[in-house]
Amino acid sequence: MKSFFMMDNSKDHGKEAMLGYQISWLMRLATRKDVENRKLHEISRFTLLQFLDMKDCRDVDIVEVDVSREWHYIDVFAKCKVRRNNQIEEHLIIIENKIYTNLADGQLNKNSNTFHSYYPNFPVERTHFWLISCKEDSWEKQEQECANAESDWRLLWFYDVIGGKLDNPIGNDIFDEFWVNEWY
Repeated sequence: MKSFFMMDNSKDHGKEAMLGYQISWLMRLATRKDVENRKLHEISRFTLLQFLDMKDCRDVDIVEVDVSREWHYIDVFAKCKVRRNNQIEEHLIIIENKIYTNLADGQLNKNSNTFHSYYPNFPVERTHFWLISCKEDSWEKQEQECANAESDWRLLWFYDVIGGKLDNPIGNDIFDEFWVNEWY
């Protein structure tokens, strides 16, 4: 089904801004214990833990997530605190998303340099750089741009943010309208 919400008369339909909002919302939901929709909470935890490179999440407690959208021209920037092995760890997530446009020349390095200018001594093993895209026609080019970037940028397919394309709604209108209904 085509999405009503994601189609308006603007040039880009605000899709990249909406993706930034959705990612921010999902990461913040991962910290909450009172989310009534269990599937939504599972997906939000999956999303955040994936961005943190924490595949084995049984012993991970998400303590705090502070998300900024359009932080110094970086689409999504998140500070996360997790408890693992009874220790608090701070992680930083930097996300660039591309739904309808290509990367500008040097954009990933510019974002890396901006990040490093504010956090010059932050441990590299707790810094996570992601490029999210649904642009199949430029996938190989984006993979190459990630490989050539100064920081360790990784490319993630749009639907892999939530663990894969969903065929059926999960019962949350905001989530379903963006992730289940087809719009791009």
